[in-house]
Amino acid sequence: MIELGQRQGSASRVAKALSGAAGTGVAILVLVWLIRGPLDLYRYSYDLLASAGALLFVSFALRTKTRVGPMRAASSFLGNVAWASVASIIGIWLGSWIGGASFPAAISDKVVDLAILMLSTGIVAIGLASVTKSDKRIRAKAKPVVVSAGTKVMIGPSTLSVASDTVALPVVRKGRPFGDVLFGDLVSTFDTPMGEVSSTVRGPLVLRHVPFSARKTDGDEAAKITGRPLLQLASEAEQQVASLGLSSQDIDIPFVHIHHDEGEDESDVDVPFVRVQKDGDESNIRVGPLNINVDESDRPNVNITTSDDDDDEVSHHKRRHGDGDDYLSRSWSAIGRNGSTFVRSRLNGVSARWNGSSMTLRRGFMKMTSGGDAFEYDPQDIRTQSPMHTLHVTQTGISLNTAKFTVKIDGNRVILRTDGKTTSTEDATLASNLRGVLAELARKQVQDVIDGLPIDLAELLSKTEEVLGRHE
Repeated sequence: MIELGQRQGSASRVAKALSGAAGTGVAILVLVWLIRGPLDLYRYSYDLLASAGALLFVSFALRTKTRVGPMRAASSFLGNVAWASVASIIGIWLGSWIGGASFPAAISDKVVDLAILMLSTGIVAIGLASVTKSDKRIRAKAKPVVVSAGTKVMIGPSTLSVASDTVALPVVRKGRPFGDVLFGDLVSTFDTPMGEVSSTVRGPLVLRHVPFSARKTDGDEAAKITGRPLLQLASEAEQQVASLGLSSQDIDIPFVHIHHDEGEDESDVDVPFVRVQKDGDESNIRVGPLNINVDESDRPNVNITTSDDDDDEVSHHKRRHGDGDDYLSRSWSAIGRNGSTFVRSRLNGVSARWNGSSMTLRRGFMKMTSGGDAFEYDPQDIRTQSPMHTLHVTQTGISLNTAKFTVKIDGNRVILRTDGKTTSTEDATLASNLRGVLAELARKQVQDVIDGLPIDLAELLSKTEEVLGRHE
């Protein structure tokens, strides 16, 4: 079995893990050198620092990008060597300042050699990157896989599944893995504060970072499942990705990576020790091990954490529902033709649009529309609306607006506006009865929107008038 949505092969993940281990080794060796006095290790001062320097170069070299063609891979390797030289020179200067006369002269004498290495490898790396043209084509690989019927994957509040055996093809854009095109329908269920919401997005869809388990297959089985030959599927997959109009810009040279994707509303600026990512309404700023997360939506939030996860491809962020349940959220998407239907998770929540309905869910806030009807929910209030009414229920009051009349309940006071007249009544029983009826109707209207049914305005008017009539 293989997993869709992986942007790194097993060799890349092993190299990254080894790079992280080598970096940890550097930190440990430097720490031991700093406390070499109490440990009586002065005689090993040179060996500790030389070993730390060697591991530093290994750590940088293992970060080489190998899936971008031989010329750019060479540029990436040389660029990493140049940065390792820079880090080594800075380390020697700091070590000389801290250690003073006890700092090994044999290490200090390496600065000139390191500077020459830095300049030579840096210049060659930039030269290779500038003369190498990147592949900007969209290409579907003729390596079909099958996602078996009933396969499910849970990501945060979302459960994604396929109802029948479904073929998928991996797609490469600009020479890099982009995602997979799924030639079947995607069934999604969402655990929301107002209950379970289900959707079906018709295929074909472009999947990005959706980790379905799949098995490899051949063109004959792919044709049997889809009714189309493999070459036609590959052509359709390329057209599907192209139809999304995901224009993007990439600057990828040694030391600097800048990516902007208008279609996905994503930006990524990655320079040594600093990374800034923007995904929809949310930004993540990383300086060394420090993460600063800024939510720029209508419910702003700033969260500061520390992390040793240096995954360049997928960022994981802990999120909290309004009901207090923690879950791990991850950016992923499944997008239909022209982007008209989709299911998508970004840093600050989940959104979906399918068959005339749409939903947004983030941190306890929920908004859903179905046809011309809609509702909004947060822990403080519920608002339902249709072309002919709005109903707003809060912890302290209720307001109902229709073309026929308007009712507002504030404590024990009931304000009624109808036929151009306004009456205000202080009546605890009337207020309580109206509050109970309207709150129950609001819950029913929410369920109608979730089920894709039209809101029953006649029921709303008749039950409200019935309560008002009993207290005239």
